[in-house]
Amino acid sequence: MNKPTLLPARTVFTLLLLSLLIGIGAAASAPSVTDITPDTRENTTRTFTANISGSGFAAGAQVLLVPVGARPIHAGSITDGGGTAPFLNGPLAVFLSGSHAYVASQGSNALEIIDVADPAHPVHKGSLLNGTGGALLKAPTGVAVSGNYAYVTSSGNNALEIVDISNPAHPVHAGSITNGTGGALLYNPQSVAVSGRYAYVAGSGSNSLEIVEISDPAAPVHAGTMKDDILFKNPTGVFVSGNYAYVTSSGNNTLEIIDVSNPANPVHKGTINDGKGKSPFLKNPKNVFVIRNFAYVASFGDNTLEIVDVANPANPIHKGALVSGTGEAMLGAPTGVYVSDHYAYVASYGSNALEIVDVSNPAVPIHLGTISNMPGGALLDVPSGVSVSGPYAYVTGKTGNSLEIVDIGSVISIPAGSVTWRSATMIASTFNLTGAAAGKYNVVVANPGSPPGTLAGGFTVTAPQPCPTVTGITPSSGTNATLIQITDLTGSNFNTTIAPTVKLNRTGFTDILATNVTALRSTQLTCTFDLTGREAGSWNVVVTNPDERGGLLQNGFSVIYQVPTTPPTTVPTTLPTEVPTTFPTDVPTLTRTTVPTNTQPVPPPEPTPLPAITGSGGSVSESGISGRGISSVATSPGAPAGGIMSFALDNAGSRGFAEYPYTVTAATLVPSQPLGPTDLIVAYGMTVRPPGNDHVTAGIVSLEPVATNPSAISSGTITFAVADTWLRANRLTPAHVTLMRLEEDIWSELPTTYLNRSGDAHYFTATTPGFSYLAVSTRSSMGGVNSIGTMDTAALSPAVSMPVVSVAPAPPVAPDTPASVDRTPEVPRTPPVPANNGVPQASGTGTAAAVIGTAGAAPACGLYLRRWWIRRQNPKLFRKYD
Repeated sequence: MNKPTLLPARTVFTLLLLSLLIGIGAAASAPSVTDITPDTRENTTRTFTANISGSGFAAGAQVLLVPVGARPIHAGSITDGGGTAPFLNGPLAVFLSGSHAYVASQGSNALEIIDVADPAHPVHKGSLLNGTGGALLKAPTGVAVSGNYAYVTSSGNNALEIVDISNPAHPVHAGSITNGTGGALLYNPQSVAVSGRYAYVAGSGSNSLEIVEISDPAAPVHAGTMKDDILFKNPTGVFVSGNYAYVTSSGNNTLEIIDVSNPANPVHKGTINDGKGKSPFLKNPKNVFVIRNFAYVASFGDNTLEIVDVANPANPIHKGALVSGTGEAMLGAPTGVYVSDHYAYVASYGSNALEIVDVSNPAVPIHLGTISNMPGGALLDVPSGVSVSGPYAYVTGKTGNSLEIVDIGSVISIPAGSVTWRSATMIASTFNLTGAAAGKYNVVVANPGSPPGTLAGGFTVTAPQPCPTVTGITPSSGTNATLIQITDLTGSNFNTTIAPTVKLNRTGFTDILATNVTALRSTQLTCTFDLTGREAGSWNVVVTNPDERGGLLQNGFSVIYQVPTTPPTTVPTTLPTEVPTTFPTDVPTLTRTTVPTNTQPVPPPEPTPLPAITGSGGSVSESGISGRGISSVATSPGAPAGGIMSFALDNAGSRGFAEYPYTVTAATLVPSQPLGPTDLIVAYGMTVRPPGNDHVTAGIVSLEPVATNPSAISSGTITFAVADTWLRANRLTPAHVTLMRLEEDIWSELPTTYLNRSGDAHYFTATTPGFSYLAVSTRSSMGGVNSIGTMDTAALSPAVSMPVVSVAPAPPVAPDTPASVDRTPEVPRTPPVPANNGVPQASGTGTAAAVIGTAGAAPACGLYLRRWWIRRQNPKLFRKYD
């Protein structure tokens, strides 16, 4: 170890000097801070204004929020190996690049490279000693790294040494240039800065700034020199920014600014001199760091961090300063300075400390924290150089023969975005708390040139409450004609101070807002929903806390359609005024008859069709083939899971009225997973056996999304129209009409709502859990005068008898239903043999066997036959899918 023996004397001198400085600093009294309103905010708050009360506030004051207990702490260190690696005897300068620290070790005559990937355990990586491979590294004083090279000033060799560090474990000499070579002035060089293809060297013994071209690191050459024995005496520190080099002149007590836009001819641009006991504080300056138009100078002789405004390089001016002792700042004889974000890190040679200063307002720098030699294991005996990377500061201990690594992550501040001085007792400040750590903060106010005043723990930053989650709801369904009490809505993170907002939502429909919301605990709520008249189907359950964070249980609640016990008021209980309210006298009263098993069923009278509605709308039909069903196609652009895919069939669907007394005008589906563009094919006149059990059926229609897995559809709606002439012919009112769906060989009624009458058609909408064969028919207990309806009897395959299941209580028989209708259960009949329609038919026993075989295979082959039938009607429609 190479430690001086007069350490106690130096320490005594430092203490006496600090006492004097503290006394000077105490001449300006600190303001007093007594209150802040508001005193708490969440760390998602982007901007808010706080009013701060106290006394002694002056115009130009700066306000900070500083975490309580924040302080720099020892993270790790590495010391000299005593003649072997690591070589850290008398280290002066340090430069961080990647995960390595490059140290100029004056006493070791070496460049030492340390791996700091683990700051708690720094380890020797490699080194290059003076003379190795021709390296000129006697008494190195400064170091800078650029790319794969380290540039080191060698005061003992009066040279600039260039080291190849492409392999940090084995650095090698690349090139060098010495004093006098090609006119270079490099006598006793102290520091170096690299910018582009030039290295800038402060030659203390030469009173010069030497500029070296380093395009070829193996052969550096003199490019230009700025020398001035009067203005530029004993330069020690250099920093290059843009077209200017900023040099501290310790012999002249100045900060010199040099225009280096022409490296071959650097020229003086501006100077700022020491104020001789007052600002600017530039007595014996040692180092400088420039950022955002400000130069931060370590003023060794003034024990000060001096801040100079260099926005106009020709006229630099004093901006602010922090003197050692002001607000507990430890800035005795500073030698190194590094600025990152709005913090300045100063190596205080005389204080044996690393000082951290808030410089968010350069006119009012404020002490934030200090770490000194030994506490917590810190090795900061005569620190000389400092570099910062991430949440760590790297400090060389010249006398401690060490590299100290300090954790600075907790030493932060939230500076006011703006400060408005209202009076000596009131100021207003704005803050941005986005991402701030939750916890207690000191409120710090400092006037220009004064120590700060502090309200300890006066402000609290809170973290947002976690988003609520919704996991269950009891009951999970209710009919759309009632109020329903939710007794157990479960989840997590429900606000219990102010009740959350609870609602049911569904795309395309008005939210159902809950009332009487009570938070029993953070995991349980109770509430009430009014479901009267709401759309049947699946709804999302949404819980939103007062902070507007919400959780969702997708499709967690089902609204069930309740068939009214009497027809809805919107559905006429009698036929419209232009239609007789009693059955027409020209329509005979029919009674049900049993059809013999060896005869074909007698079709009902042909209803008077509505006028054909023309228009293309994407309809694809196969013209010229009489008696076939017709199909149309519509396209939706797609939707995310839970979204709405709409299919407009107003034109395409109206083709149904050309031959049938019903048509589909629109459809929507709700995908359970994201779906892209999707085609929906609608086919009319399907020949599946209609619902029995007294249902009067207008006909069968098939809806099929093309190339879509049925599991990808969670629900849908279908809008359809029924011809008034068909209702009249079958002695029905709109209250009789429902839509039925065939699923697993069973016909089930779907929730159906009457919409309105337009012209000669009545419009309805129905909700469905999926698409398949659909029958426009009558409700279970409101059947009309015949159970066959106006089905297309030109069957292409044997019809299959299907049972009917009612999913909701059926309305009573309308008052005008004739009592003469026979409701005797229908005797099972042999399925009719389909008409020829141009298809060769088998005869005799072969036909009977085919009928029986097909009837037995229908449940297993229904989907195939349905698609085959649609494809057979319109082969052109399927060409783009084949």
